[in-house]
Amino acid sequence: MKVFLYLIGIGFAFVFSVSVNAKVSTGEIMTMCKAAVKESVNDVTRIRTSKFKERASGTTISFRVSSNSNQTRKVTCTYANGVASVKDPVRLAASEIQ
Repeated sequence: MKVFLYLIGIGFAFVFSVSVNAKVSTGEIMTMCKAAVKESVNDVTRIRTSKFKERASGTTISFRVSSNSNQTRKVTCTYANGVASVKDPVRLAASEIQ
């Protein structure tokens, strides 16, 4: 009898822990993108979200990032297929000028 109840408990745990359509929540996407922004930009003091777009091809989030040197730049993070990648148009433009 104990074995039977034990197996029922394992079955319930499996049913409730695994979702058929497991989709990443917007909170998890924001966390991954903010972590990617903090890794790519030095001396981040504040990250503010300016745009959040969900599409079939992926999620795009635009941030306004402030740094210790009182510079604010616009950073775009794209989340697709479980990977968050950062594109920083301001920094790319500055590196092309030099």
